[in-house]
Amino acid sequence: MGTAKKKAWLKVCFKKKAGGKVAKKKSGGAVTKKMGGGKMMKKGYAKGGKVTKMSKGGRGTIARGSGAARPQRQKRLMPYLQSNIPHFKCWVRREYTVNHERYHGEFLHAMVIAVTTMPNRCLSFQVIFTGCEADDTDDENVHGGAMWARMPITALVADEPFEEWPEGMAVHEAQPWDCPSHTHAVYTLDRASPCPWMAKIAGGFFPAKYLFTVDYTDTDVADDPAQHKQAHVLQLLDAGKWTGNIVALPNNRVRVTHPAWFETGEGAPDFKPSQHIHYSKSDLDYTLDVTQIFDNLYSEAE
Repeated sequence: MGTAKKKAWLKVCFKKKAGGKVAKKKSGGAVTKKMGGGKMMKKGYAKGGKVTKMSKGGRGTIARGSGAARPQRQKRLMPYLQSNIPHFKCWVRREYTVNHERYHGEFLHAMVIAVTTMPNRCLSFQVIFTGCEADDTDDENVHGGAMWARMPITALVADEPFEEWPEGMAVHEAQPWDCPSHTHAVYTLDRASPCPWMAKIAGGFFPAKYLFTVDYTDTDVADDPAQHKQAHVLQLLDAGKWTGNIVALPNNRVRVTHPAWFETGEGAPDFKPSQHIHYSKSDLDYTLDVTQIFDNLYSEAE
């Protein structure tokens, strides 16, 4: 449609109110209000159809009359601050719920449902208390359904039967490196489970159950190849006084085991952190030679 025809069509279908707002003129032909560089989208691709306003560069979904949704192209964003995790049940050291003022040695049952990453702090978690500690007692269930955000990793103990509760750990033992960024990803390394891992803590190796991994980006430390650390969240299995504690260790504090796939090594691997960033345009001979850059299926043979 030419420019003149478009203008004529707009005059017929819409009228402009004071202040630059656009209002419906024709049945089934409403438009959204244009705001802050946002796009103006016509309702009525089909009779009764809807269009959600999209800000410039933002996200949104166009909902048509059929009820189908068409997601807009957008940059996929990593989680910031908090993410859902493969949830697990646990016991929470009760002193963490009263500013460490009392209840030392007591525990509340909970479900761990999300993780929070804050720079220069250890991992913390969103928990829902279940009230199970009141079962088979005369105590009232006052905690079931209550929630707590940013519960430190050192407060968590696995939901296992214990003859004696595990001792608490110092933060540097449970998580030697603090979170380097708010921006993170949570995932499970499927090929690194279900066999136990070996966790090195305070000079000793202890078997551990792998739960999930937290990885980071968007800060100088997180994106520095020499400083980057993942946090593998583990449950200590046979760790003496620490059995049952939840920890988060980087690659240089763990070994994966799987007797069907490989033999677990012993001793220190001959590794050194990389100081290099690898990218295709780092070689000047390549970037200055267009015959290499455009050496594709459509280049003519010499």
